[in-house]
This record gives sequence, structure tokens and C-alpha cells, in this order.
Amino acid sequence: MKFDRIHAPRIVRAARLDRGMSQAELSRAAGMSQPNVAAIETGTRTPSAEALTRLLQAADYRPSLAVEEHSEAIVETGARHGLRDIRVFGSIATGTDHFASDIDLLARVDSGRGYFDIAAFVNAVEELTGFAVDVIVDDERLPAFLASVLMVPAVTGPESRPARFTRVPRSSKSGADVARDNLLQSLDAINAFVVHATSGGRNELVRDSSAYASGCMAVIRAAALFEVDDFAEFLRATPDEVVNALRAMRDMASHSGYRAMNGEFLWVSLTVELPPYLALWRRAAQEAGTG
Repeated sequence: MKFDRIHAPRIVRAARLDRGMSQAELSRAAGMSQPNVAAIETGTRTPSAEALTRLLQAADYRPSLAVEEHSEAIVETGARHGLRDIRVFGSIATGTDHFASDIDLLARVDSGRGYFDIAAFVNAVEELTGFAVDVIVDDERLPAFLASVLMVPAVTGPESRPARFTRVPRSSKSGADVARDNLLQSLDAINAFVVHATSGGRNELVRDSSAYASGCMAVIRAAALFEVDDFAEFLRATPDEVVNALRAMRDMASHSGYRAMNGEFLWVSLTVELPPYLALWRRAAQEAGTG
């Protein structure tokens, strides 16, 4: 996460009001003085990057607020890179997003566009919002669970302006319930990548294909689950060797590049090795919700 300090007055105040906190409550939660928080909100003091992050974390600044603020720019950026009919799903769609949440987007991609355009769009939205962004391509392999997702403003014609996205009110669920829901939504996103990667069969999982990229994203997202403290309770039954294997595969996919990934091994991981753990993690989260 990287938030622009220039916008500190606006986003700190927005986060605090969204959380229903007073300046005094926020200052106590962030370990700062109330006059310091007031000065930051009025713009008379510019916080350090560390102080801004501490304030936003204490206020549980949600990506919903950033998407709402930048919705038109998100659509305009998508149009420049051939992404249209942009929608949001996951925790933002249900009001259960929090400071550690990603922005999960579903979009149609124009013919002739490739992953350079998708990556450029992702980078631009991350710079706009300060949050990590994932994009799933809406095509014939779209998983069924994404059939009804909340619409982010879409351009319906050449003369129309995009309607503003309005955030869903913050959920009143407990922290544990929110963590469980966020894990289940993350698992849905991982499953979407797995389905996209494998639904065309082994012969389509070839280097530089969209299926191959989705398979790598499934691995990257699965490894990322173990970096979210709130998920630890639901993932604790995972053997250390599996966690280490996911991290090693994540490093190969995202750092060493696709050349380090063997297509046959990736196919086995996506169709044989990973699914039982996705089921294990989902079961742990669902059972926690009924306990």
C-alpha cells in the first residue's frame, strides 16, 4: 500500500467519518495527539508516510472509499487500456472490506488488447487508490459465482458519463466474522483463477496464454493468504511444507517470471495439489461461522 501524503487531509477525515470515530478516538487508536490529527485533517501539517499509514490503519480506511472517490477515473483509465464494463466483487461489494483488503475487479477486455494493457490498468488504479488491485477478465470462462456482482460505474454510450460508484455501508459484523467473509471471498477469487486456467484443458495451459497467467495468479493469491494475520485461525491446519511450497511457487511466478514455471507441474498443482487445500480452508471458515 502506498498513499499520497498530499491527500492526507481528505482521506484521513473520510476514513475517520466512515468508521464513526471522533478525532480524539482516532488519535488514541493511532498513538498520536488529538491536535496532531486535527492539523493533518486541516492540511496545516503533512504527515510522514509512516504516520499516514498508521492513521489510516487505525481508522480502518476501506478501499470502498477510494473506489468511490476515483470511480470516474477508474472507468476512464479502463477505456484508455481497452477495459470496459468494469465491476467490483468481493468484500467491497458487501461492505466487509477493510484496510488489508484488495480491490477485486471484473472487466471485459477489447479484442486486440493484451496483458500489457491489463497490467497498465492495474498499476494506474493502484496509484489512484493506494490499494492492491486484481482484475479477472470477463469471458466465456467466467465462473458461475461471479454472475451477479456489484456494478462499478460503466459507460453505456459514447455521450454518457459514468455514474459514480457508491460504497456499501460498513458491515456491522464482528472482526472475526469479517475476516471469515474476506477469506471466503479470497477463496472465491482464487477459484475463479483456477477455473479460468483449467477449464480449457491441459493443452490450453501454455506459456504466455491467458490460462497460464490465471494459473500463476491463483498460486500468487493462495500464497498471499498466509500474509494476512486475520486469516491465521482458518489456515492453521495447513502443513508448513505446503505453505513453503506456495511461497516458492509464488516467487517463481512473480519474480523469476513465467520461464521458471513448468506447464505440466503447474497443471498438476492447479488440478490435484491446490484444490484439497482450497476446500480445507473453505471448510474451516464455514465451520467457524456455525460454531
